[in-house]
Amino acid sequence: MEYKGKTAVVTGAASGIGLGIVKHCIKENMNVVLVDLNLSGLQKSILDYNLPPSKVFAKAVDVSKEHEMIKLSQEVKEQFGNIHFLFNNAGISARNQLWKLTSQEWQNVINVNLLGVVNGIRAFLPNMIASKEKCHIINTSSAAGLFVGRAYASPYSATKSAVISLSECLFFELNDISSLINVSVFCPSAVKSNIVNKSDEKTKELGTDPVKIKMAKEAEFAKKRIASGMEPEMAAEILFEGMRKKEFLIFTDRKTKIPLQMRMEDHIFERNPTDPLYSHDKAKNMVFRNLLPIPRFRYLKYK
Repeated sequence: MEYKGKTAVVTGAASGIGLGIVKHCIKENMNVVLVDLNLSGLQKSILDYNLPPSKVFAKAVDVSKEHEMIKLSQEVKEQFGNIHFLFNNAGISARNQLWKLTSQEWQNVINVNLLGVVNGIRAFLPNMIASKEKCHIINTSSAAGLFVGRAYASPYSATKSAVISLSECLFFELNDISSLINVSVFCPSAVKSNIVNKSDEKTKELGTDPVKIKMAKEAEFAKKRIASGMEPEMAAEILFEGMRKKEFLIFTDRKTKIPLQMRMEDHIFERNPTDPLYSHDKAKNMVFRNLLPIPRFRYLKYK
């Protein structure tokens, strides 16, 4: 599918992966709609990176509000015509023990990470289908959506896993109507962004509580991984290459498959979950250590 002259909508576009996608779209000579709650951040990015005014349209929109997304779809159609690429990328997190997170904290993450994807699809997909043009919907999940759920990040892990399941459903539903619309799920590993910094206020006061100390260590580890992670522009290049190949799951790091396979083997062999943080070490002693990228499960025999 050609990119030049096509129009893309990118949510969570003010920073991180979203901004990386925007910059790559411009590189491909596309029209881009930048969507984020942070309008000043969008405007700053447009100025800082000299994004061409004729090619970009920035709009402050809350992806968790369906009526705002529907209104956006109407405005975008007036501005650029048909939409060809929808990047449902906006995401937030919240950290604490599952039962200590408030219902509002849970709802906030669900509203953005899961319902934000649903609202994007509901707002833009009908026009994509009606256009009878080749289109592509890309939903950003995370490596965390594939791994065993991490302690103290239950809303993020749960919603990112849900995005993968939702996308699988959408893939089959679009196939059933013989549409020209592809579906992909982006599952990046550590990519530089500010998502961790926004979600760790609860871990600042350690005290002597061992759980709080562990939470703080987990948060610090996550911050370091993100800070030393892949540049968003590189992640966007990998994403677009996967899109060209019409891949469903698009990874930024093939090593992601190690804890993913560990999780699947835990299920199949009825083991307790393996902490993904340590699965690489444990994999060294497992039978399947040299099997990637060859699937193992095809010839499993059950008793």
